[in-house]
Amino acid sequence: MVELKVLDSILEISKLTYKRLLSTGPLGSAALSFGSTYAGIFSDWKKILSAELLSKALKTNAGCSHLPAFFPADERLVRFDSPESNWGTLTRLFLSTCGNNKDSSRHPKSLEGYRKIVSDFFPGPPLFDITFLGIGADGHTASLFPGSCPDEDDEDWREIILHTEAPFSPEQRLTLGPEVIAGSRQLIIVVTGKDKTPALLRLFDELMQDDSRTEARVLLPPVKIIKRREKLFLNTLVLADSEAAAGLPEKIKAGYIR
Repeated sequence: MVELKVLDSILEISKLTYKRLLSTGPLGSAALSFGSTYAGIFSDWKKILSAELLSKALKTNAGCSHLPAFFPADERLVRFDSPESNWGTLTRLFLSTCGNNKDSSRHPKSLEGYRKIVSDFFPGPPLFDITFLGIGADGHTASLFPGSCPDEDDEDWREIILHTEAPFSPEQRLTLGPEVIAGSRQLIIVVTGKDKTPALLRLFDELMQDDSRTEARVLLPPVKIIKRREKLFLNTLVLADSEAAAGLPEKIKAGYIR
């Protein structure tokens, strides 16, 4: 099942996603995306976490132990201190709130390095408790891009980590593979801003199309992932702010569920 919820503001989205994050428990795992949408969310998460830590400090010495282990859904092949670094941005905007920069060492510098980060935590095939994705104006998600995202019958679909190239700078990327993302216990896709309305429209248009009448290769990467999740009987939650959802038909905005 895929469900759409339209919320009025980024802050509302931040509160809901943080609640979902905590639902995984301290032994859980979370794969995080980045970009302009998540920059705002991470800033809100930091405020929420800071308030939590202040409250906890009055009662206990517990730090960020209530949070899951964090992993990048994707990363640009740049230095950690670069403003283009996804993991560096996450650390500066959110993880730095924890005294030990919780899991900040999980910065992938290479394909093999990324694989080792994942395999060191998961004893077998990686199964994330929750994955947060966004959608770019071009329809990409994580670092899986329209026209080059593998299909289910491609060998690369099942790779744990993929090296991809973006059609814009920085080009060189690392990303979790589509099957890994699709298999997450929870998947949340966040779409905000009026510039994302066309991508959101296309997402639901492709989801509503008869599979027999579409070619897999032309589908947006998040559509491929959602359709795979449906085969696995896993739910997907799409969160949009009022700006992104403004151009959607009323029957979808009212709470699309399929």
